[in-house]
Amino acid sequence: MTLVNRVSAFFLIALASSLAGFSLLLYGLMERNLTQQFHQRMHSAINTLIAAIEDEPDDVKWERSDHTVAIGAEDGLEEIRWAVFNEVGGTVDHSGNLSLEEERDLAEVARYELGRDSMDPEGTVHTHFRRGDREYLTAFRSAEAPKPVEERTSLEFSRLVVAVMCSNESLDRNLHELALLVGGLSIGTFLLAAIAGRWYCIKALRPVRIMADRARSVTAADFRMRLPVTDQRDEVAELALAFNSLLDQLQGAFERQQRFTGDAAHQLRTPLTVLQGQIDVTLRRPRTPEEYNRTLTLLREQATEMHQAVEGLLFLARAEGEGHPPVFEEGDVATWISRQLERWNIHTRRMDLVVQVEPDLRLSTSWALLSQLLHNLVDNAFKYSAPGSQVIVKAVRQADEFVLSVQDHGHGIFKEDQPAIFEPFFRSKSARRSGVPGVGLGLPIVQRIAQALQGRIEFESIPDEGSTFRLRVPLHPGSLGATEERPRGQVVDREPAATT
Repeated sequence: MTLVNRVSAFFLIALASSLAGFSLLLYGLMERNLTQQFHQRMHSAINTLIAAIEDEPDDVKWERSDHTVAIGAEDGLEEIRWAVFNEVGGTVDHSGNLSLEEERDLAEVARYELGRDSMDPEGTVHTHFRRGDREYLTAFRSAEAPKPVEERTSLEFSRLVVAVMCSNESLDRNLHELALLVGGLSIGTFLLAAIAGRWYCIKALRPVRIMADRARSVTAADFRMRLPVTDQRDEVAELALAFNSLLDQLQGAFERQQRFTGDAAHQLRTPLTVLQGQIDVTLRRPRTPEEYNRTLTLLREQATEMHQAVEGLLFLARAEGEGHPPVFEEGDVATWISRQLERWNIHTRRMDLVVQVEPDLRLSTSWALLSQLLHNLVDNAFKYSAPGSQVIVKAVRQADEFVLSVQDHGHGIFKEDQPAIFEPFFRSKSARRSGVPGVGLGLPIVQRIAQALQGRIEFESIPDEGSTFRLRVPLHPGSLGATEERPRGQVVDREPAATT
């Protein structure tokens, strides 16, 4: 079932329940009101007739000439009919619209009343029942000490019974018409609301359908398609904005993957081509030992470059996938720096390296990863600065952070290249212009290591003046350690190869 059908069905069910409840309530109130009016007419008529009886201690009298009784003057079906009966059931008087058959019915009702041993007060309505399409009411008046029959006149009685009747066909017809009216209005309202609600649901959910059609058109090779955003700024617009943001991220990741794949293939193809070419040239004719030595040395250099590229790719792939959290251990920064200097003792620019360490500085970190980060930064500084220029390494405390910086006085990085220096295989114009060998993986690895150490990399660079790269990590990096789970995408505690 589509969303439009589900929303429409819920709306219609709720509307039908509301209309049914309202119709039943309205019909019940109107039926009660009409019935009360009908009964009030009958009670009012019988009370008027009872009041017309003259009540004396020794008899009750009915003299119609002394009273003007307008009840039953009309012949309409809905008009009230009445009759007065004596203590033996004889008819004393009746309305002018009373037929013979109706008089017999009233006489039967009166005899029922006369046959009851009632102790109710005089004038109390005793009988109220329905026969077919008619309703009846009876009441009586009795003398307290009736005189003997032989002493009474023709107008004197010991007891008089008043009976009224009225057809309820008109009431039933009105109630039937009321039911048709209420039911018809409810059904009409329901149908009108169903049509309007269906139209509104389709219109309101049309953006969702458009979004679904547009989303189906997005392919794995093209993330440029975006969902339309409505002007209402409602939940549908928020959904479209969120989905477009997701598509932006997917497109960026896809484009980076494409560039990464192309660059990786290019970087691996170049040393492989050189290796294959050198081998083919060498095998064309016999060579002297010196020529073989030169060829093997060149092959070694190309193999080393390819090994560095492969190791860098593996490290970045582990950083993107799942890995174990690095082991954080507390140690002395000065001791660690002194061990790192030993790695550079054989470097031709050892004397250009200047180290400044704040005393008594301790840090909890993964020393293997921190060593690799420092190695990559120092190696880059040596590559892209002239021999004899200083490369300054500083390790200081700033507030609750450990700051490790590497500063050179080399080529610098042009401003237009700075946003991309942490992308794999990217090499700046100054690096390409200088002819310094490299594969463009050193700084991406530095950035991933900084993330693994719960820190960040900052840099400043001025072309032809030099660059400063600065690592900031917390002195005590919280509870993330070897025994607790870290977020996905962190690197394992393993040194990758030194690549640039």
